[in-house]
Amino acid sequence: MDVNGSRHHTLTSRDDWLGCLSSAGDERQLEWRGGALALRARLFEFRAQHPEAPAGDEETGRGGVFDAYGNLYSISADRRGLCIRSSGSGGVSDFWPVAGSTGGDTQLAGSGEIEGYRPGTGVSSDGSFRPLTPVGPLPGLPPRLDAITITRAHYLVAASREAGGLLIFDLHGAGPPLFQPWPGLGGAEALVEHADGSVGVLVGSRLLRSAPDLRPLVADDRRPPAFAETLPGDGASSPPVTPESPPTGDRPCELDLRPALPDDADAEATALAILPGDRLLVLGQLGGQPGRVWLGALGLDGRPIPVAAGEEGGESPPGTATMVVALNPLIGAVTVDRRDPTLASRALAIDWGPKAAATKDGDAPFSIVVVGSTGDQAYRFAARWNDGRLVVGVVGEYLPMRRYQAMGLAALPPGARLHAYPDSRVFYATSGRWAPLLALAQPRFVRAATLTTPAWDSGIPGCVWHRLTIDLRLPPGTSLSVDTRSGETAEDLQRAEWRNEPAPLRSARGSELAWRASGDAPDGTWEILLQAAHGRWFQARLQIDGDGRQTPLLRALRVWYPRFSYAREYLPPVFRADRSSADFLDRLLALFEGEFTRWEERIAAAQWLFDARTAPRESLDWLAGWLGLAFDPAADETRRRLLIRHAMLGHARRGTGPGILLGATLAWEATVEEDWLRHPEALAERPHGLRLHELFALDAPLPAGVWRPTEGRAALLATGRLAGDPRLADPGELAAAGVAGAAALAAAEPARRAQLLGALGFVPRAALEETRLWAAWSDAAGSDAQPALPEDEPADATTWTRYLAASQPCAPLRQRWQDFLARRWRRVSALNAAWGSRWRSFARIPSPVVVPGPEGALGDWHRFEAQVLRALANAHRFRVVLPLPDGDLDLDDLVRRRAAVLRVVEREKPAHTTAEVRFGFDLFRVGEARLGLDTRLETGLSRRPELAALAFGSGPFDPAVLGRTDLGGARLATARPHPPADRIGLDRG
Repeated sequence: MDVNGSRHHTLTSRDDWLGCLSSAGDERQLEWRGGALALRARLFEFRAQHPEAPAGDEETGRGGVFDAYGNLYSISADRRGLCIRSSGSGGVSDFWPVAGSTGGDTQLAGSGEIEGYRPGTGVSSDGSFRPLTPVGPLPGLPPRLDAITITRAHYLVAASREAGGLLIFDLHGAGPPLFQPWPGLGGAEALVEHADGSVGVLVGSRLLRSAPDLRPLVADDRRPPAFAETLPGDGASSPPVTPESPPTGDRPCELDLRPALPDDADAEATALAILPGDRLLVLGQLGGQPGRVWLGALGLDGRPIPVAAGEEGGESPPGTATMVVALNPLIGAVTVDRRDPTLASRALAIDWGPKAAATKDGDAPFSIVVVGSTGDQAYRFAARWNDGRLVVGVVGEYLPMRRYQAMGLAALPPGARLHAYPDSRVFYATSGRWAPLLALAQPRFVRAATLTTPAWDSGIPGCVWHRLTIDLRLPPGTSLSVDTRSGETAEDLQRAEWRNEPAPLRSARGSELAWRASGDAPDGTWEILLQAAHGRWFQARLQIDGDGRQTPLLRALRVWYPRFSYAREYLPPVFRADRSSADFLDRLLALFEGEFTRWEERIAAAQWLFDARTAPRESLDWLAGWLGLAFDPAADETRRRLLIRHAMLGHARRGTGPGILLGATLAWEATVEEDWLRHPEALAERPHGLRLHELFALDAPLPAGVWRPTEGRAALLATGRLAGDPRLADPGELAAAGVAGAAALAAAEPARRAQLLGALGFVPRAALEETRLWAAWSDAAGSDAQPALPEDEPADATTWTRYLAASQPCAPLRQRWQDFLARRWRRVSALNAAWGSRWRSFARIPSPVVVPGPEGALGDWHRFEAQVLRALANAHRFRVVLPLPDGDLDLDDLVRRRAAVLRVVEREKPAHTTAEVRFGFDLFRVGEARLGLDTRLETGLSRRPELAALAFGSGPFDPAVLGRTDLGGARLATARPHPPADRIGLDRG
């Protein structure tokens, strides 16, 4: 309701808009996308000049496969070698056969270097175990390869019909390939890898299985020898039939894939993929329908899985599940011209998405990528499991392919990522290299649609409906027109004729609602002054038109009623005497009323600007300026509003431990809670939260067995401790400082420092300073023998006074000692009474250089050296400890959040303090963390070596550097993955 009492009916949410769409008969032409109602998107389809021209012979390759390190392997163009695309350099080179070492010639490491394989041999087509007949390639020429895959044990397996088996490359241990004979293998159309490390071979419409040791499975438990060194027919005698070798005629175990295809005798499986949970995704076609591809699913037990057609991976209507779905009609239904494309039947890739782990979730959503028969474009289908059935739907992405070489697709395994292409997961072969399959923005939309609003009841007989406002984006080339009708009853409304309203005009001041933003710059609020909408009931019809490339975006619609009439409220009745003139005058004055009402509304709602909960986002900086707040650039809107609301509490705690911890927590955490600002003192006790360490509190206590003042001076000077020597300065340190004669003392007593450390638990620092200064003063005075420092006020105070005045600027520890005594005793008379001395003032007392004799002086000296000076090293220093967030770690995001914490700590800390920000895993070591208070078991460098870039002293990409990075907080080199379980490696502990 506005200030004049006008109300409105509205369409705002997704349910409001979709409730207006007609679901009867015709397909809907509108959809909800990106928080707005838009014309339904269509899939752009590239139409070549010669649409029937094939992309190439699909028999020339079977796609590529990635290993665990991101290297891409593929079959060469002549199908007698393997190529590799390195994940490091991105270059493509020959993997096998290898190049010669001299002369620049290529030496075919082919048949002669395949262990167990002899050229010129082949297999019979009936699958029986018997001597082979020569049907293979010439001697010295590598066999023709049909398909490849990589197992979890890091073996690259290539199937070859000419060789009559499998060529097995050990990618971890290198070396020449091993040959595994497989009688009856035939022409392998695809190779897939199972979760147990075995492989499956697609031959015809059958899936042949191997064991995890890559030996063929046969009908019984007897298996052929693994990696056989010779084949029957190469000059060796045939081996006898033994219990260890299968009898002649046994065939490999196989799975019939035709239950996952249409019920037709000509149905043929052409491609397949392994899904978690022992499930297969099968692509097939009918013999008489080339280019028409069917998708089915099958369990490894041979049981078919229902497949349903949905919308972009969403749920399908009940009862639509079938055993197989044709992909061509799904694509044709969303293209612009509604024509079914032809598809390549042997190119199939599974994309698990960028955030998928090495997926163990059998029901995780994924996408399916297939290729058009012309090779100009690929198509993506979103897939998800729903109540035991697979639901697939077309994704409206244009995936162009340039110079596709008909070698299939290669998809990264779950959890893998290429740094060169961080947003790409599917690749295709083109012009001698593998290129990423990327979506290109080519939007296409339905050109026109009609939307009818619900019939709205004002509850006011004879109501004059005021205006209609729409928050929308109206790009060039699109338009929107509005028709309305009204009536006193619902029946009258249905019989009323539609009236065309004036074209909507964009409001220069945005939304008519006070402080309500219309959206980003291209958006706006469009208004229509209703001309003759009289009656209790009202309905509007929107005609939405586009140019096929752009669409209007409707976000909100409001119909205001009743009209506040200036003519009726402010003018005499004579101005309403003539009905037609009064109607014109009313509409004329309504133009001014709309602007005046906007001003009145904003004046009435001005208090919203001063409340952080309701102030517009763009006014938050202005509102914060009233309170002396400066926002960090990384702070989002929620944090800014909370900081403004609790600005007084924040100012009161600025510079304190809770205040610094509050600012760091707000900068670090992904989500914030208002209770943190109300009670920041509780943040230190929050489980798994940030911690603030005052470093002086982390000093280790003195060892248990050292001397204590309660034992007395005699116990300290005992033979087992200081050996009767009362001196407190280390001769070695005096010699290093250049004190005359100290070198001789250091040579005579080389273990004095260790003796002091063992007896006291520390080495006195003030004694070293005072001894050095007194020795320098005595040398300057020309004394042949160095006098001893006075232990009490000397009778002749002239020399002592001159020494104190000259050495005072160089004696900071003496000044601290005198300040300590002044704070402790307040009056020098109280000190003299306790010490039995006669000092005239605290400023005349030197630092003790020998063990003090009086009990009071002995206790004061020990407390000063053991507590005050030992704490000076970490005084006014603190550390903020950051915990790693739960779940997946984004290193770039962690670097940004740590930088935000650094800025907040630097701004909030007292000027005389020094602060550092470190991660918890970097401090989980003895001496730097308090068990039970600051520790949390989390992922560290041993499991995530890339976290070394976040360790203290390293930048986001800096390596560990001697003298700059803590040894326990970084790694000298990136850790390699452990070798497979069936191989031995130095990395395995």
